[in-house]
Amino acid sequence: MQSITIKTPEKENITLYKETDGLWYCPVCGSLELKLQPRTEEGGSFEMCSCGFEFGFDDEPAASAQAVRGVVSNWDRWRQMLILKFRHQPEELNQLRLQLAKIGCESASTSPYTHRTNGG
Repeated sequence: MQSITIKTPEKENITLYKETDGLWYCPVCGSLELKLQPRTEEGGSFEMCSCGFEFGFDDEPAASAQAVRGVVSNWDRWRQMLILKFRHQPEELNQLRLQLAKIGCESASTSPYTHRTNGG
């Protein structure tokens, strides 16, 4: 696994992960399926993950009434929605936890970015 760290326009440092086959891990759900780098310093890729998150849209405050300021905050918000969605589906919730562990989450309710951001 390879990693890169970028700074968002909101001054958040985020680490993104990529496998040697060229696929990127979704920083929201941890699945390995994205063909494009999900986020660059300029913005999102507009690629949609199977979890339903569209980079470059759902991580922007104007995306919906529920969206908040900050890329990482929107990723965390979406992740919490996934956790709630799977709370009564133990196999799916366990799979989500395993995927998130690969990108630095200790548990499905922990953001991998809380310890990797500067002031974020």
